[in-house]
Amino acid sequence: MEAQNLILKPSMAEVSVVSVVDTTTNSSSVTVAVTSAISPPSTSSRAPDVDMKEDTNPTENDPLEGVSDDD
Repeated sequence: MEAQNLILKPSMAEVSVVSVVDTTTNSSSVTVAVTSAISPPSTSSRAPDVDMKEDTNPTENDPLEGVSDDD
């Protein structure tokens, strides 16, 4: 019985936090938290794609680098 009480306590705490944020008209905060959890995996797949493009055209992406090399 003690174990069940422990599981119910944390569950209630999580719901309470969401309710408090919603009441504080901070809906954006709740959305950001949820998006953050789903963003990491999505960003990981996009990060390498952008890195590859930058590596293809380092001079066009970083004009300062090209100038420094010329110097």
